[in-house]
Amino acid sequence: MSKTTIILGTTAVTGLLLAGCSHTTTREVVTPVPTAAAPPTVVVANATPPPAARVETPTPSPGYGYVWQAGRWTFRNGQYEWMPGHWESP
Repeated sequence: MSKTTIILGTTAVTGLLLAGCSHTTTREVVTPVPTAAAPPTVVVANATPPPAARVETPTPSPGYGYVWQAGRWTFRNGQYEWMPGHWESP
């Protein structure tokens, strides 16, 4: 082999090796897009307050650790409905 062939071959191999070692870094820049704030939504279920709470006498506790949840008024189907009290396990 001639000296020129060896030099050209070595140069080609070195070039390929260095090409494989190249590294490019890209950076993604995220810029927030300003958006208009949505207007608040106000929902009025009923302008009249619920009736006075009913007086309930709790039944005996079903077991240790149960807690009595008093009854309350809830607004359903266009009117107030009474939700009776009940025992809950914590």
